[in-house]
Amino acid sequence: MNREQILAVYHQGPEAVVQLVTELYRQMERLQARVEQLEARTKKNSTNSHLPPSSDLAPSHPLPSREKSGRRPGGQPGHRGRTLKPVENPDHVLVHRVTSCTGCGASLESIPARRMVIRQVFDLPKLSIEVTQHEVEVKSCPHCGRLQQAEFLDHVTHHIQYGPSIRAFASYLHSVQLIPYRRLTELFQHWFGCSIREGTIVAMTQEAAACLMDLRSPIEEKLLASPILHTDETSLSVEGKRQWVHAVGTPEATWLACHPRRGLEAMEAIGLLPRYEGTMIHDAWKPYFSYSQADHALCNAHLLRELKALYEIHGQAWAKRIIDLLLEMKTAVEQAGGVLNDPEAQAFEHAFDDLLREAKIWEILLLPHGSDVPSRETRKLIRRLWERRTETLRFLRERHVPFDNNLAERDLRMAKMKEKISGTFRSTEGVHAFCLMRSVISTIQKQKKSVGKTLERLLQGHFDALFSPV
Repeated sequence: MNREQILAVYHQGPEAVVQLVTELYRQMERLQARVEQLEARTKKNSTNSHLPPSSDLAPSHPLPSREKSGRRPGGQPGHRGRTLKPVENPDHVLVHRVTSCTGCGASLESIPARRMVIRQVFDLPKLSIEVTQHEVEVKSCPHCGRLQQAEFLDHVTHHIQYGPSIRAFASYLHSVQLIPYRRLTELFQHWFGCSIREGTIVAMTQEAAACLMDLRSPIEEKLLASPILHTDETSLSVEGKRQWVHAVGTPEATWLACHPRRGLEAMEAIGLLPRYEGTMIHDAWKPYFSYSQADHALCNAHLLRELKALYEIHGQAWAKRIIDLLLEMKTAVEQAGGVLNDPEAQAFEHAFDDLLREAKIWEILLLPHGSDVPSRETRKLIRRLWERRTETLRFLRERHVPFDNNLAERDLRMAKMKEKISGTFRSTEGVHAFCLMRSVISTIQKQKKSVGKTLERLLQGHFDALFSPV
């Protein structure tokens, strides 16, 4: 409203002025509430919300959510250090002989050594590609004249081809170390003198993934037999469009799958959660609760971030007290060996309920200019904590239930890192191959086996190598 319009209202009389002031005041209240909402949004980061660390604004990086331990960086007192140890049977022995005396110049070639001083150097052998020529005999039977030919090894299928070791190595570098295809071609050229085309490496990784598809059933059986199942999802850019990678994992196995949808449709298509009957741990996203055949436990790391936002941004002291109580519960469970007895669990549950009742006053409080942004967020959180109280505190009474869902977040991390490095997945086939390779490699790592050797055996068809004893 400009000056002329204000003067026109003034000349209309006192009632028009009062009406104008009232309308302007209402507009100011709406704007102040909007400013409050936007300011609260800008104060959120990866430590007090579900935003990923990559969304944090630089250079004002948020402080980590972990409390300071007071310890100096590096090895701590009493820590058993790790260093190289000499081996009994080195691959090569190089003897450096004394041939002459540096004092008088006399020859010492025929003089026996009094002792040997030994040093060992650990280094890589010369990196090169070895070519193995396979020859099979063809013979003619002298009795019936029929030609007989020996068999090639199973993996020798073409006239000229790359072997299983180089295929496993390329798949490992792409799926574990997340090296893009173009840089992989440079690596093979610089270190091995081998000119492998980018398309060949793409084909290698996709063929490796296809070869490992038979491992889906044993991995799924391992997941379905576990008493606890970690599950989570995150977005990925595939061909410039948003899709979702879903993670289902345990301490022993991992399965990743990508789908255009995030919710129930994707979960049904992947097919693991509808068959699971143990305890499923996740954030409080509603579609997970559709599977009533399983018990549910909620990730308290997510809850701590939500409470931290209410305390830091809106000054709600009850949130800080619940944070302290949850961390005290976590410590008590760890010190008790993973589960509390009934009296101890009840004491913590009563304290938790008392703080929730104290928090209810924030459901009706407004900021001075009438904004109810904090009270809306508080109402949603308190309602969920009351409705999902059993799932939130399940870790107190059940040994197999962890405090948080960090395992699923770790399983997803490499997919987000790959997206960060490459920007996008260029094809649907590529993202499916990546998810399959990451599933198998993550499972190998959880089985505490050598990734390189096990992957090479799996690509040769020895699928029992995944879960067989080391």
